[in-house]
Amino acid sequence: MSRDAEIEVFDRMLAGGPDVPRILLVHGPVGSGKSTLLGQLADRAADRGCLVVQVDAARLPAEGPAVRRPVPGPDLAPTSSTDARLWAAAHEMLDARDAAGPRVLVVDAVDQEPGVEEALRSSVLPLLPEDAVAVVASRRRPDPEWSTDPGWHSLSTTRRLRGLSRAAARSVVDRRGVPSAAQPGVLAFASGNPLALSLAADDARGHDGPWEPRADLVNVLLDRILDPADQLSHRTVLAVAAQSRTVTVDLLTTVLDQEAAAREFAWLNTLPCVVSGPTGLRLNRLTTILLTTSHRWRDPVSHERLRAAAWHYHRDRALGGGAEAADAADELLHLCRPSGWAAAVDGTGDLVPLDLGDRLPDVVRALADESLPEADRPRLEHWLRARPGAFTVFGSAEDATPVACVAWLTLTAAGHPDDADPVAAAAWARAVDRGVPAGGTVGLVRFLLSSAPDDPLGPSDPLVRQWHREIARAGPALALSYIALPLGSAMTDRMAELGHHLCTGPATPEDDQRWQLFEHDWSSSPLAGYIDLVHELWTRRTDPVPPADEVPGPDREDVGAAVRDLLRHWSDDDAVAATPLARWGVVDPGPDPDDVRRLIRGIVKDMADEPARVKHCRAVATTYLRGPSTQEAAAARLGLPFSTFRRHLAKGTDALVDAVCSRVRPTHRPGTSSSHAPAPAGPA
Repeated sequence: MSRDAEIEVFDRMLAGGPDVPRILLVHGPVGSGKSTLLGQLADRAADRGCLVVQVDAARLPAEGPAVRRPVPGPDLAPTSSTDARLWAAAHEMLDARDAAGPRVLVVDAVDQEPGVEEALRSSVLPLLPEDAVAVVASRRRPDPEWSTDPGWHSLSTTRRLRGLSRAAARSVVDRRGVPSAAQPGVLAFASGNPLALSLAADDARGHDGPWEPRADLVNVLLDRILDPADQLSHRTVLAVAAQSRTVTVDLLTTVLDQEAAAREFAWLNTLPCVVSGPTGLRLNRLTTILLTTSHRWRDPVSHERLRAAAWHYHRDRALGGGAEAADAADELLHLCRPSGWAAAVDGTGDLVPLDLGDRLPDVVRALADESLPEADRPRLEHWLRARPGAFTVFGSAEDATPVACVAWLTLTAAGHPDDADPVAAAAWARAVDRGVPAGGTVGLVRFLLSSAPDDPLGPSDPLVRQWHREIARAGPALALSYIALPLGSAMTDRMAELGHHLCTGPATPEDDQRWQLFEHDWSSSPLAGYIDLVHELWTRRTDPVPPADEVPGPDREDVGAAVRDLLRHWSDDDAVAATPLARWGVVDPGPDPDDVRRLIRGIVKDMADEPARVKHCRAVATTYLRGPSTQEAAAARLGLPFSTFRRHLAKGTDALVDAVCSRVRPTHRPGTSSSHAPAPAGPA
């Protein structure tokens, strides 16, 4: 898996020289490839003859040796048991005096053991020779002390591990033998996360046709990324974060009180899978997919309730004008995207505005070379000179490759001579003919240029996002807006649905038959109604609710995932009450948690009547049904070797799944219809 940028930094560190950092701080969420990268760096250093010591901070020795100063240096001594245990783990390096090259200390999982980062700074790194190199990895962002202390800041550099590039990820699935038909689904789901990519590729190997993730794969990854206990105790904030593009304390107050919202926001900001930005917090793409898929499948009523709460919150914000309204418009379009697994395959959502500075005109010209007729180049040049700030360029979030741009032009009575841009002049003439009120503004969407696949006016299209941002930013002052589209554009068929109607009559660019103008009158159709129209259009198209007789019932994988989820959350009343088993007729709708527990206990008791299953049922009951217990503790309570216990537990759980499957009502089984909405076959 390619990590060329990090390897290049490490190679420079080994080569040494002035102003070269000596400490590489690497961080990234679970599955991002930190341990794999550290292994690669250690191998490169060893191949160069360096003395390499690797330390897993999550598995430090229980006790440290007698404290001594192992190499010439300051009179330092361990100040805690963690210091001493680190010294014990790194003793080979600290004792070594004759090394052919720089000594390299590689420390993984420093955030998994309290005090390790402080111990490194206070008691280990100061003792190493000046040419020594250290690589320190963690899930969370490095301790602020690395950057706030001038000494450590000058010696260290920080790298956040991002997802694998599309090319690197495709190389992985090719090597794993994933069939070509299954590759798009695997790549979209994994979102560049090496762990998710590996698990999905293994699951898809030999798969016939398009691939979708199974429920148990979603659950396995969720439990690796987020502690199951945190998934329960912070269920609401995680569900809101998964629905939203950006999370703020104010957004959380739509479902929590002020104090709880502030507390949950602070907790969310500690997660490795969260990125902090100028407008709030954002979950990474894989975690968003997993949480939304799981929540929608496990509790669709709550999923839709939180989605509606976010929609109304952002709708109110979008009506006020200004920068906040523009951000709210972006959030509303995000909520119009399909939810759950369907969102993973919508790659246009990964395009972001690029900050190009002085490069912007050249980038716009390059995009124009691919899609703009030669006769329109002088008009483009006019606006690049007159209003370069009107252009927004979008590019891949992965590598910032420009793929699309759009210009939003605010039109006035001056500055629109016909020879500069007849299309803009025609839009202004049309506005004057309609009548522009005092203080009103007129907007024109111009130069929709894209090298990306044509997604005609979907909610994730970056061009659509930008023009809706500008409409919201203009606020109540916007009187009329126009969209200029090339004749024959795939987008023209959608204009009427979006409330923009083709202009006809004298105030159209009749001298230029290559363009059409579409108009929206905001005085007769205000923004609030327009938002509702867009919501109805795109949620109907992208996230439809199918008729009951077109929805397949759950298969065994769905039921198995529901049973395992129920067992894991056995003591949580809300989670038990939300079990999908109620939707499949196993228990009555809106069940009392105790009724669900009695049902499962009864099934296990009935299973135990078969002598061959007695041991299996005891393993299930001891692990799950008699209060929270670890598997190790349950094995000890039953007096079984752990390997034997795990076999009994697996067989007992499988038998329980089969028994529950037999209780799914016939109208809910695969191939039949139902008046309820069962979980889709695999996460939706």
